[in-house]
Amino acid sequence: MDKIVLGVALPWLAIGVGCLAGYQLLLQNRRILEHLEYLEDEVNDLVELEGPAGMKVGAKPPVFELPDLDGNLVSFEQFRGRRLLLIFVSPQCKFSRELAAGLAGLTLDGRQGWRLLLVSTGDIEENRAFMREFGLHCQILIQEGWKVAAGYGVNSSPMGYLFDEKGCTTTEVTIGAEALLALARGDEAALRKAREDVAASMQKKSRQHISENRIYHGLRRGTPAPGFR
Repeated sequence: MDKIVLGVALPWLAIGVGCLAGYQLLLQNRRILEHLEYLEDEVNDLVELEGPAGMKVGAKPPVFELPDLDGNLVSFEQFRGRRLLLIFVSPQCKFSRELAAGLAGLTLDGRQGWRLLLVSTGDIEENRAFMREFGLHCQILIQEGWKVAAGYGVNSSPMGYLFDEKGCTTTEVTIGAEALLALARGDEAALRKAREDVAASMQKKSRQHISENRIYHGLRRGTPAPGFR
């Protein structure tokens, strides 16, 4: 009788142990996945704080074709033969709105030697309201998400480049309303200062980000371990 009970119990015991082991493996895998997701978020945050790599001066950008506010497709190739100031914006971005207010105050009549092209996110009506609000009369195209911007090394707004007549970049990626307005005015001194301010701000945010996450990143060698109970 005992052998029968033991023969019945052992398989169920083995199944139970197997289920428990499988459950522990699932928990472990879940912790590993959460850990990897956290690391990925940390890396993405640091990349954003350090700023985009952008394109090198003299680079030829990827060609795109996007709809304007009337649904007509416009290609980057259509702007060859004339200098072009291309700026990526978002109507929901406060810095893009600051830029728009500044651009509205400039005399964009063609005598500055370049054309202005905005590439925006969002829907058509939202961007029409954006253009009306600031009285902008330049051309604006609508991209889906940040697909086109990503090809230009752009990950936020406002950011942009100045291109020559051959469609090559004449500047590195320019970040922020102040820097882009200085670029539009051709004010080299203001552009250098704005670039320095942006770089300093990013470095400060990067140091703050690392400091706030110092426990996760571990203690430095020789640091006394904090007590716990």
